[in-house]
Amino acid sequence: MSILSWQSVAEPSDRYPSCHCSVIVELDNRDVLVGYYAGSGEARPDAAWVLARRKPGEQTFGPLSVVSDTDGIPEGNGVLYQNEEGILFCIYGIMHGDLEGKAGPGVRWRTCDLRMKQSDDRGETWSDVKMIDSEWGNVPRCKPIGSKPGRCCLVWNTTMGIRGSGAAMTTACPGTWAGGSKVRKTSIRL
Repeated sequence: MSILSWQSVAEPSDRYPSCHCSVIVELDNRDVLVGYYAGSGEARPDAAWVLARRKPGEQTFGPLSVVSDTDGIPEGNGVLYQNEEGILFCIYGIMHGDLEGKAGPGVRWRTCDLRMKQSDDRGETWSDVKMIDSEWGNVPRCKPIGSKPGRCCLVWNTTMGIRGSGAAMTTACPGTWAGGSKVRKTSIRL
């Protein structure tokens, strides 16, 4: 596979010197959004969830805009998803526990909840936070998967209790998540 296009989305700045875990989505109006968390580093209290937009025909991305910036608490991994009705969702987590130390219960990624914001204007403005799962240890890994009109499935990693993945279905895509379950990690021999 060859690279068809490469360009910088945003240069490091005093506010956002580092970034991690980028996602990309092309919207129904052909805008391209790139989102990620950025700040002084991964799991740093100043990490915010930001995005940049490139409109059709433009050669560069516009300035970063903030989707979520919880005071003194770092935002983490996130995904962007636009449903059939054109509503854009940002599904992400924030870290509540210790930000230092060896990975384990109560430290860094094992303290993330699962939440979302939605935008009715393609990411220009965002709703207040809606919780998907307040239990710690949830990290989104891929965008929701549409299964049939009006339904989709969200998959995430879970690190508390069991180590594995979780899944939830919704009839509002994303809307109100229901039927969430955790799938225990298993080893498969090939």
